Amino acid sequence: MFARPCTVERGTLGPTMEEVLQRLAEVSICQQQIVEHLATRQGRTEEELAAVRTAAAQRVPLPDPRAHATRLLPKMTADDDVEAFLQVFENTAQREAWPEDEWARVLAPLLTGEAQRAYFSLPFAAAEDYHKVKREILARLGLSPVCAAQQFHEWEFKPQVPARAQAAELSRLAQHWLLEGSPTAAQVAERVVVNRLLRALPRTHRQAVGMRNPTNTQDLVEAIELADAIHHREAGDRAPPFPRRVVQARRPLEGAPRPVSRPMVPPPRDEPMPSAEPPSPPRAWLAARRITISSPQGAWPVEVGLVKDLPVTVLLGRDWPCFDRLLTAAAQPASPEGNSRRRRRPRAPRRRPALLASDSGREGESPSQPTNLFYEVYQQAAGGGSFAREQREVDRLKHCWAQVRVVDGEDVLPRPHPLPHFVVENGLLYCVAQRRGEEKRLLVMPRAKTETILELAHSHPMAGHLAAANTTQRIRDRFHWPGLEAEVKRFCQACLTCQATSPRTPPPSPLIPLPIIEVPFERIGMDIVGPLLKSARGHEYILVIVNYATRYPEAVPLRKATAKSFAQELFLLASRVGLPSEILTDQGTPFMSRLMADLCRLLRVKQLRTTIYHPQTDGLVERFNQTLKQMLRRVAAEDKRDWDFMIPYVLFGIHEVPQASTGFTPFELLFGRQPRGLLDVAREAWEQQTAPH
Repeated sequence: MFARPCTVERGTLGPTMEEVLQRLAEVSICQQQIVEHLATRQGRTEEELAAVRTAAAQRVPLPDPRAHATRLLPKMTADDDVEAFLQVFENTAQREAWPEDEWARVLAPLLTGEAQRAYFSLPFAAAEDYHKVKREILARLGLSPVCAAQQFHEWEFKPQVPARAQAAELSRLAQHWLLEGSPTAAQVAERVVVNRLLRALPRTHRQAVGMRNPTNTQDLVEAIELADAIHHREAGDRAPPFPRRVVQARRPLEGAPRPVSRPMVPPPRDEPMPSAEPPSPPRAWLAARRITISSPQGAWPVEVGLVKDLPVTVLLGRDWPCFDRLLTAAAQPASPEGNSRRRRRPRAPRRRPALLASDSGREGESPSQPTNLFYEVYQQAAGGGSFAREQREVDRLKHCWAQVRVVDGEDVLPRPHPLPHFVVENGLLYCVAQRRGEEKRLLVMPRAKTETILELAHSHPMAGHLAAANTTQRIRDRFHWPGLEAEVKRFCQACLTCQATSPRTPPPSPLIPLPIIEVPFERIGMDIVGPLLKSARGHEYILVIVNYATRYPEAVPLRKATAKSFAQELFLLASRVGLPSEILTDQGTPFMSRLMADLCRLLRVKQLRTTIYHPQTDGLVERFNQTLKQMLRRVAAEDKRDWDFMIPYVLFGIHEVPQASTGFTPFELLFGRQPRGLLDVAREAWEQQTAPH
């Protein structure tokens, strides 16, 4: 590789010029080869050095972003805004140059509550993706773009909140709704159009189209056209299972008054959305006419269908306003002597048992707007009212006024006063009677107010549509009027909701009485009801807990029937009323789990289990399950997905009614006092209406 050194032999002549140049060229070539060889070795050495440095760097552990995150970010609390927390986390991760594939792993220890449950509900692969974790958390907490759009449209200005904060909140909702996914200006406009068109659709179309979740105008229009086609086919092409009463376009009969109101039809609870006319006129299955039916109770214009070969002239239904009064009059035996005492005054048209009802208008009056029972009571109280005057003017209370023994604390008749007797205080008439071993002062009700009392005591969700005996007991503890029990019985028997949901009563079976428990919550019975229709909040089960001593029930809606959720709710109950000594359950999987056994052993609670296929052992809880489901079926008839929302209302109705086996209300046995309910509020409002001087 290297050139040999140039030497000159002695005794010879010096090299010629050509030889010198040749030697110089050879030397130059040798030097160039040496430089190239050194450069190659230097490059190889640098590569080896880089490999050594890389290996050394790999052996040194990098700082863990999770440990660094605990110093930079606090753990999420219940008061934190989830969106703001996630945005702060993203900004911190970008500033600290954390790898994006590590974000989900770093975020997990910082989550709490529902956000933590949303993270752990994801599969392993999805839990490693931060963006999927973020979407799941926001969706679980109702912070998706769809929810943001709903909140944006329902936003209202609050005078007590600073305007700058409200503007920022409204701007955040709009950005979360319209700017999700970095859309273009055209896509933002399309989102606004789709949302506005969806909100303008009729309810039937809005439900059908919303299930398809259209994201653009084209998909929305196709969904609307499909819903129109289905609706048209159902309305016109398919034969109905029963005749439909449809009013034909015609001229009204001369002399026939215009319709007023229909008290049996509940008013719409939501404001109707503007909608287009149907594509084709509905098909009339029966000819219809408007006639006026006269009866001893009055004349009423109604719409009737014309049927051939009808065995009677007119066939009346329960939707006719005077049906209840006509039925009551027909059921009474005729008196040959014409005794006027047995004649009943015509009652006002019966209102549908509900919190909201339409006043039945009389002939010549305009239909009234839906009114609230409590609003009527308090409006009368605020305006002075006419309660005391109604007490004095009602004919059927005259015999009560004639038997008054005390007026404003002064005896009108000599003592002792027998029970029951009547007293007057502040111009109001009361009946002093004995109720469940106690002397109580009962407000005497005029006929015009009894309908309101019956609605509050039976049909309201906080009353729960209980039977006539319980409804009567609830009213008798606060009010009195002649014929109370019979009127309550007729009201409950005529309740449409109770008629549609009442089960067939099975024949009674002989049961062995359970031991009497004297200490509250010494023994409790537990059972699970479900699976039920999934509610709007995701609940499918109800954990039922009944105290055997006081018959005080508890009902907790659950999403899953697991031993963990049972143990948690049991401990929450124990934190309020103390630890029970015995728990009676069936042999369901959650009650037989190791978790429940360990919990009972730790708390020294004795577990009692029923025999397989013999629920009579825990008959108290089983009977309450039936009562609870029946009450929920009635009060949640309008929206069955809100049954979990109605549980506190029906529980209050059960707590304030005396229990058949004890004779006292569960609330009274547990807390030592009567609960203040709706009837008490109504009574206090009427008692404020003192008699005019």
